[in-house]
Amino acid sequence: MLLYESKFPGLYLSHSIDRHPEQLSFAMHLHSNMEMYFFVSGKARYHVEGNEYELSSGSLLLMRQNESHFTNLLEDSPYERYVLNFSPSILDSIDPEHRLLAPFNDRALGCDNLYKPSDLSGISALSCVKAMCIASDDPYAKRLAIMSNLLPLLQELCNSFAKRKQPDLQSSIAGQITAYINEHLFERLTVESISNHFFMSVSQVERIFKKATHASVWQYVTAKRLAAARVKIENGVPAYAACEECAFGDYSSFYRAYVKAYGEGPGSFKKIK
Repeated sequence: MLLYESKFPGLYLSHSIDRHPEQLSFAMHLHSNMEMYFFVSGKARYHVEGNEYELSSGSLLLMRQNESHFTNLLEDSPYERYVLNFSPSILDSIDPEHRLLAPFNDRALGCDNLYKPSDLSGISALSCVKAMCIASDDPYAKRLAIMSNLLPLLQELCNSFAKRKQPDLQSSIAGQITAYINEHLFERLTVESISNHFFMSVSQVERIFKKATHASVWQYVTAKRLAAARVKIENGVPAYAACEECAFGDYSSFYRAYVKAYGEGPGSFKKIK
């Protein structure tokens, strides 16, 4: 159930609760924008790029552009959360160097995503996002409420991030596999080549990967390549060139996969501009 929603160019905020959540509704996905996920209640774990996080009320997770994630629901209890998606460009006028995005960008994939209430000494993440959700018919006031609460939250996250010791990505075999895939994403990748690299069978790799990401290896690779192509196209790269640069075999296959994933052809960004 959607309790609150605000939509602006490069900015989206929602507050939702599912009284009887179904796991199928929370599949692996990724975004072309930054995401802040605020957990309120329920019984769940959060997975980012093959690594798992325990959730408690007030937990905040940060996902950068195209960082895969999903919620793993552990029981049928009310599941409440806030989600804020934003384009880095909304900070261009006040932070052109994007230093406020260090907690999103300056870390390994799937690592250091979680912030607990105790990690933020000067501010409450949950209080900030609640203050963003104002009851108003004035779009300017609604956007202002989001931005005026987002900026101090980002600053507090930067302070906390600067004090952290970066974790070791090698702690999880699933994390190692996702790191290897992303390192070689635009090369000639097969499940067999990945399995050989880790001295494992294909079935072992698929089983470990599926459990950690809720996607097969090839579903993950395709989603990552499509997301990268989408960013290129949005930035003006021709669709044919983006297809080739992102290691798709032929344009017709790329086009079909793109439409299936985004509900529109890869020429849509050019038409909008």
